[in-house]
Amino acid sequence: LRENIITNISRPAPHETSADGIRLDDSSPLIQNNLIYDVGGMGIRAQGACEPDIINNTIFDYRYYAGISFAALNIGPGSPVIKNNIVMRGNDQPVGGILWNATCTPEISYNNVFGPANVTGGGSFYAVHNGSWMEVSGGPGAISEDPQFIDPDHGYFYLDPLSLCVDAGDPNPIYNDNDGSRNDMGAFGGNLLDPGATGHSGSGFIFTGIGKIPITEIVADPMDLSHGLFKVSDTVANDLHIHKFTDAPLGGYAWLHGLFGMSDDVDYYQIVAAPYGTSATETLDDSLVKTLFTINPDGTVSSTRVEMGPQSIGGVDNLYLLNKEGYWSFTDLRLIWNTTGLSGKYTVSYKAYRLTGPDTVVEVPLPRNDLDHFTVLINNDPVHTEIESITYADGTPILECEKIVMPHDSDSSLIFTITAHHPAGYLRSYHLNCFWGNNRYGGLFTSDQYVGSHDMPPPLWDGVLHHTLPPLLPMIGGSVEPWYTCAYHFHLEGTARITDGVHYLKWSEDNVYQSVDAGVAPITPTP
Repeated sequence: LRENIITNISRPAPHETSADGIRLDDSSPLIQNNLIYDVGGMGIRAQGACEPDIINNTIFDYRYYAGISFAALNIGPGSPVIKNNIVMRGNDQPVGGILWNATCTPEISYNNVFGPANVTGGGSFYAVHNGSWMEVSGGPGAISEDPQFIDPDHGYFYLDPLSLCVDAGDPNPIYNDNDGSRNDMGAFGGNLLDPGATGHSGSGFIFTGIGKIPITEIVADPMDLSHGLFKVSDTVANDLHIHKFTDAPLGGYAWLHGLFGMSDDVDYYQIVAAPYGTSATETLDDSLVKTLFTINPDGTVSSTRVEMGPQSIGGVDNLYLLNKEGYWSFTDLRLIWNTTGLSGKYTVSYKAYRLTGPDTVVEVPLPRNDLDHFTVLINNDPVHTEIESITYADGTPILECEKIVMPHDSDSSLIFTITAHHPAGYLRSYHLNCFWGNNRYGGLFTSDQYVGSHDMPPPLWDGVLHHTLPPLLPMIGGSVEPWYTCAYHFHLEGTARITDGVHYLKWSEDNVYQSVDAGVAPITPTP
């Protein structure tokens, strides 16, 4: 979700608080350079399993709860990135800044949250809920200053040159403004357009990355057990603010980035893939569309949708136009590869072509190099999670719809038999926990995760299959959480290490609902 203006969002009573600028439900997009103002709900609201990157947005005049919220009771574990944003209340409503539930661990830095109200009773600027609300630090680079918009009353949210948000975003050069200066906070900072160079200074083609991951972070040694998997170093993860993908296969839709030499005289190209160790090459034919921007003499900018490929010229199929002069979206993007139906190792390379006539092309031989091809392991298998049975500690079965009476024979623990399994061995993690009442967190029973070496030789860990756990009690922060007389929701979630180069892709969950009679009334929910 990039470069949108979202405004005048409202709904009639009693639904006005649901008129959010952007609402995420179990999704993790890039949300960048958006202007969100005059909305009846929240600026950006996340629910369920969400791990987006929220970068360089302006949120103003929102009228419910928070500018950016990961505080939903059903929010899943994850680490969304929230940086370089301006969040300003802009009204007299009781709304906060950036709020989240403790099940979520956002990476927050270089934001300006100005003028929020203490809607939670325990925090307003940056507040986390872990049983109660608590104000916390906004992280590196956080400020709380009037952003000095030029004319917000008329929708003009550019920054005054004297605004303290100018040159106040993340100093990492990857976030620099188009003129090369340090990032300005808000919707008009960072790389709004993509006018960068279309080639490197040498000759020959190089693949530079997949998604956000540099191509160098794929294990290239065929003798390594992790050959073809992503293994992102600590340094790269910190520098680029990406996940530290470890022994992760590729899946989903993969954005392939690459550059030709500026003097290579190439007009078209093909991307070629073959099963590893074979010569059975296939030219990829997934659709690629870009936007060409034109700066007009009056300062306005127009845009044109351009179908880059696949094209057929002179009997050569699956050609893609190489963007050169002009301002192009995603300048170095060469293909969005649909890998969803593939499995196994593939070697990916290219072919270059020059236009020699209106309907003819000729292949251009270019110098070879180490990065003009790569081998990657692809897997798109789903994760299987299931709570197969629940019994009391003495093994007495608990039937579906049967009330759980605690304690049972002087013991309040439960025995679960679970499956959290990835058939190819690429499980990332699983956790079993519970909620009571209206999604009140009731504690964690057990969890496990892949750390590079587990009960199977790396890079494989398939998790657990029909596994009976020992008697367990729900825990919060290392302490046993008491049972309450209430409806309970037992939740098992498993995630895979599969990535498209931006996010983890595959996860599944299983839920079992039971009532518990513990002889203890529920605690009073926090308003």
